[in-house]
Amino acid sequence: MACLIYFHGGGFFAGNVDMYDYYLNTISIQLNIVVISVEYRLCPEHMYPAAIEDCWNVVQFYIENSQLFNTDLNRTIIGGDSAGANLTSVITQRIAENESISFRPKFVIYITPFFQLFNLELPSIRRYFPCGIISYFSFYTGKR
Repeated sequence: MACLIYFHGGGFFAGNVDMYDYYLNTISIQLNIVVISVEYRLCPEHMYPAAIEDCWNVVQFYIENSQLFNTDLNRTIIGGDSAGANLTSVITQRIAENESISFRPKFVIYITPFFQLFNLELPSIRRYFPCGIISYFSFYTGKR
């Protein structure tokens, strides 16, 4: 059986697995896959890199014990939204850089990733927001 390891969003200071319960249960049932929804420590009580270490520990445990979940390690998806997409990026990069880990996720899912928030020199920013920062923020507040 396939498995989805999911990191929730919330800007690293909000959100939890309960908020995603219905959404992830629906995915699990409709796709007939196991979903591991990861709860990680939030700021400001737990500073960087607490969230990354929590997610890394879950993924390492899963890699070493996938048989406990009745899942096929080769059919594993790692994903998340917002801050969770950022965590997905960090975790998958750690996996790729760690030569002692032969596991590679089948798919990686980034939903509204939080990668480059204020780099206003990117080609897409120049193309879609030629008036600069005002048009950028006007778009995201719905005033465009």
